[in-house]
Amino acid sequence: MKSGSFLLFLMVISVCALFPMALLADDPPEMDEAKAAFKAGTEAYSAGDYRAASDAFQRAYNYHSTWKLLYNIAQSEIAAKRYGVALEYFEQYMAEGGDDIPVERSTQVMAEIQRLRLLVGTIDLTGPEGATLYVDDFERGTTPFVGPRRIAIGKHMVRVESDGRVLLEKEIFIAGGMTTAISTNSPETKVGPKPPEADNAPDAFTTDPQSARMPPPVAPNPRWLLIGGTISTALGIGGIVTGAIFASKLSTANDDWEEAKRRYELTGLEADFARMTQRHDDAEGYATGVKVGFIAGGVLVAGGVVMMIVDFKRVGRRSRISLETRGMTVTF
Repeated sequence: MKSGSFLLFLMVISVCALFPMALLADDPPEMDEAKAAFKAGTEAYSAGDYRAASDAFQRAYNYHSTWKLLYNIAQSEIAAKRYGVALEYFEQYMAEGGDDIPVERSTQVMAEIQRLRLLVGTIDLTGPEGATLYVDDFERGTTPFVGPRRIAIGKHMVRVESDGRVLLEKEIFIAGGMTTAISTNSPETKVGPKPPEADNAPDAFTTDPQSARMPPPVAPNPRWLLIGGTISTALGIGGIVTGAIFASKLSTANDDWEEAKRRYELTGLEADFARMTQRHDDAEGYATGVKVGFIAGGVLVAGGVVMMIVDFKRVGRRSRISLETRGMTVTF
């Protein structure tokens, strides 16, 4: 088991150790089923079958609806890399547990919620009532949805079914903090900011995870070509400036060499010969600096400019997003 999974396992087990006490508090007819499902969940988690663990913990929750089990479900979903589902269960955990959640655990879960919000986008489905949405063959709900479905960023295969018929099946890309709108009436997929919520929108933490509000937008990915081009251009300009400095010194060094050469020709002294040789070496060194500075600087500037041009063209080719607010349109 990987170290990350092992840490998640320890966190789940810490909650599991408390859960049997809750199960023993009372003994309704469904308690045996809840205990069996809970045991199956812990065994599946320790075996690395995180999706089976989540299913088992959900069955236990259906039999015995204690908010503590929501933590187990969320951790299993994180380990299964279904971050959107994990986020919804953590929010439900905070809502149902409320003040009963220890401060340390509450702080840890809130930090995890903030981290997960950076790892998900949303799907907003338009389709007939009663249509079921599947993401990577995992059921995410039936229309009408209370709010958009949160999905881990990246590529996913989505399928919409109704009355045994497949209404839509396609691969989409989920961007962090963005809403991807899909419709069973159109093959087009639209990605962009979600329209502003109504004033009566539900609170962020609610007992129904499906009604959680959309997480705040995530900052766009850095434009590495632009950054690299800027750095390369700056270094190139520095190289050219260095070459210019060496060129100035080269002129002086050449004059000194000519003077030392004339002096040696007049005197023939060994000391004057050594001085002439030293001035010649100085001039050669400065000449090399001029070549390296101008050539390397020119290459870096040219490369940086090319990278910036490619970046600007790439940004121009990408789907532009326009925000219209109070008569003003901003496109980026």
